Amino acid sequence: MHAFFSASLADVQFVVINLSSHLNDLTSVLLATLFSLASDSIVIYQNETKLDFSQWPNKIILLFTTTQFAATLKNVPTCVTIYALNSDDCNFEDPYHFATIQDLVDQLSNAIVQKYRLETCRYNQIGEPDKAKEQEMKANRVEHEIKKVYEQMKENSPKKPLHNIALTIIWLRPEVGDMESLKEVFGEYFSSYHSFFNQHTCHYYIVENEHRNDIFLIMNTSSEQSIANGFRQFSNVKNIYFYGQSTNSDEKTFDTRNDLYYRLTYDLIGHYGELGDNYQENDQLKEARDFFVKAQKLCRFLNEKFFSLNNPVFA
Repeated sequence: MHAFFSASLADVQFVVINLSSHLNDLTSVLLATLFSLASDSIVIYQNETKLDFSQWPNKIILLFTTTQFAATLKNVPTCVTIYALNSDDCNFEDPYHFATIQDLVDQLSNAIVQKYRLETCRYNQIGEPDKAKEQEMKANRVEHEIKKVYEQMKENSPKKPLHNIALTIIWLRPEVGDMESLKEVFGEYFSSYHSFFNQHTCHYYIVENEHRNDIFLIMNTSSEQSIANGFRQFSNVKNIYFYGQSTNSDEKTFDTRNDLYYRLTYDLIGHYGELGDNYQENDQLKEARDFFVKAQKLCRFLNEKFFSLNNPVFA
């Protein structure tokens, strides 16, 4: 495309051919917008079997098509640069092949803007500032209108409903009474409670449920740090807590149930508050309200159990 940079951009012709069957809602609007803004430089053909380049004498031609159609072209002039949609077997190292129709149409948009920007430079160099300003305004308008299309399509696209992922708490190697106390205090705030006495069994459970539930994990301070690091690799393990006597001053290490439960409550408030925000943003207001109510109840629980004058210690 070197001639593109050296010649007058009035001599550049954009040709779009046989892309209609590949267009989706977004790219259809993008292409129509580009055509309306630069109709003097773009031609669009559908269902063509051949292309006669001689109809654009003395033009630099930027051709946007598919690899299938490009393969049928013979004796392509040196003034032609081909940008091709190759969604089946895209060579990502080839700057003229594109894996998606959106990428190809974006390339067309960028080339049109580049045309106007370079024309701006050319007119400034030859002392015609009014024409330079006109070309700059065209470039800015294309960028503005394309950005507006993306924003409008995003606003109008239907939102997919979010699905609630259950929150599970796991205690690895609990002592006698630990799980019973945990269930009594937190009840319905966790969907399920599980205890494991073997790290490999625990690991297998987390792997099996990686996309079905979020997990808060409690481990004894006697557990090796490498075990905890193994669990941290899973995206559904949201928090890991260490319980027991320890010289470790880490914020997630606790030597009393009182301190452990305080932190669990604090993190549960954040968890349900964040879920509420996500569902509210997705216009699922009933579900959002349910999560916000849970977070509010936990706030009251935190205040009553940990900040009242009669602050209990969970035995």
